[in-house]
Amino acid sequence: MSEEEDVDQPDLTARQRWAALGSVVRLAFTVAPWAVALSAVGIVIDSVLPILTTFFAAKTTTVLAEAVAGESGAAQRVYLLIGITAGLGVVQLIWGAFHGYVSAKLRFLIDAKINDQLLEQFAALEFWRYDDVHSADLYEKASRFASFFSTAFDKFASVASALTATVAGIVALATVNPWLALAVLLGVTPGVWVQLRLSRREIAHWNDNVGVRRAKQGIERGLLNPRAIVEVRSLGLVRHLMELRARLRDQDERVRIDMERNYLRFRLLADLIEALVVVGSLVWITMQIVARNQALGQFLFVQQVVTRAIEGANSLVSAAAEIDQDVANLFDYTRFMALPKPGAGGLALGAAPAVVSVENLDFSYPGSNRLVLDGVSLSIQAGQHVAIVGENGAGKSTLVKLLLGQYAPNAGAITLDGTDLREVDVSTWHEHVGYLRQEFTKFPFATVRDNVRFGRVSAEGDEPRIWEALDAAQAADFVRALPQGLDTIVDPLLTDDLDGDGGVELSGGQWQRLALARIFYRDPEFLLLDEPTSAVDAIAERAVFEHIFNRMRRRTVISVSHRLATIRPADVIFVLVAGRLVERGTHQELINSGGAYSAMFGHSLSD
Repeated sequence: MSEEEDVDQPDLTARQRWAALGSVVRLAFTVAPWAVALSAVGIVIDSVLPILTTFFAAKTTTVLAEAVAGESGAAQRVYLLIGITAGLGVVQLIWGAFHGYVSAKLRFLIDAKINDQLLEQFAALEFWRYDDVHSADLYEKASRFASFFSTAFDKFASVASALTATVAGIVALATVNPWLALAVLLGVTPGVWVQLRLSRREIAHWNDNVGVRRAKQGIERGLLNPRAIVEVRSLGLVRHLMELRARLRDQDERVRIDMERNYLRFRLLADLIEALVVVGSLVWITMQIVARNQALGQFLFVQQVVTRAIEGANSLVSAAAEIDQDVANLFDYTRFMALPKPGAGGLALGAAPAVVSVENLDFSYPGSNRLVLDGVSLSIQAGQHVAIVGENGAGKSTLVKLLLGQYAPNAGAITLDGTDLREVDVSTWHEHVGYLRQEFTKFPFATVRDNVRFGRVSAEGDEPRIWEALDAAQAADFVRALPQGLDTIVDPLLTDDLDGDGGVELSGGQWQRLALARIFYRDPEFLLLDEPTSAVDAIAERAVFEHIFNRMRRRTVISVSHRLATIRPADVIFVLVAGRLVERGTHQELINSGGAYSAMFGHSLSD
């Protein structure tokens, strides 16, 4: 990362907001054009038909009064108007029932599309971004929008419907009296202003408190994790974590509540103005009817239309506020989706390299000025078995990460047959690499068979090869003892059918052996092993390294291990001290030199 990235929410222009809304509509039209078309029809139905229904209902009231007064032909007109009013109501009912299906279908299609895109982007980011707080915040904001994107079109349709209803109501009132229409229009304006102002403040608050919210969610996940809660309770941490969670929650909500309190008087004033408009319009139309300037049915028409116009304006404000917030988050979503991917447009690596060279390498993690690696230079030949050793914090794991291409060096270079790794499409390098770190990945949702086969899913999952990998990882014996062998699910909370028993709980050492088996099944040209046997007992560890150093001679192995006895057979051992390469040689050469390695080895034997 070259410069600190600014992830603060900028003020968006009207043009940017309209462009964002346009992207929502385009996406909806792409995945389900028929649903968009039906929604457009529904906007007209939802906004115009109620006014028409009210018009004919009011007309019915007027004609009914005429019929009671004995006017000729009035009775026949009453039945006709009742039929029209009922027909319009039936159309509204049919659409209301169908609208639920259309919205649900559209939400599903959009949600699937957006979340697929988000996950694909997250899985393809530059590796350093997974450790970067600014990238994490941006992902959090993007995820928030993605979770609501499926309803964004519904919100857009609600805004369009509410706007149409409000405009239609104002126009309908104008046919009765233009001044009445103007009064209603002015009456809803304060409420619109208050809600939009509050919405903008809430957006800013949410963006400013992403980190607080993530910390609270982390505590909640720990408290709700069936495996973690045992340790939490044994340490007596439940009350402490609950109190910490409460403080974070209160910190987040206090500002929100203060904002609501500050805007309370404005809300009350806006609501009072709306109430005065409703009462005033009813008083005016009553006076007009008494004076015989308006028909009796106009009372119902004015009352209903004024109410609908105000309700439409309030709905418009509410929906527009939500869309305003979503548009701001859409900006974050688009920024996240635009983050560069590693190796994009880089050189495709064909065959595995014959030489991997590290040339005067300096590295510090993003946001830190401390050099973790300082002037490191080394060379690794194809088929060579290499060990990297050093005390904790010496930079061993960091060097492995750089060799994998997870980070780019501050200075110097890593080259593959003379080609700078930064110029290579890193995914083509990974095709030749098997990487196992101390914090190995578990796949508890899968079977033992799949946990091994995930090492190379493109290969046929032939059972003899799986057992060969398990045997090399010293895992075959415990797998044979499992209830369903290779087909055992490795999570006690999961089962493969409704009536079946749950899976099994594996120990940390058993999990690590499965991870080793996965790497052996992958059978790559390069093995990068960072403390691959940290959770395995000494006997099994010795057998694993024997397989690595003796039976994998055709492979290049780069191994980090704190148990120095296991890496004695390595062709060359590199010794790191405080980020600097201080020694290199075979085990015996380094012992004879009496330097840092000799001291570390002697200390390890005395433990």
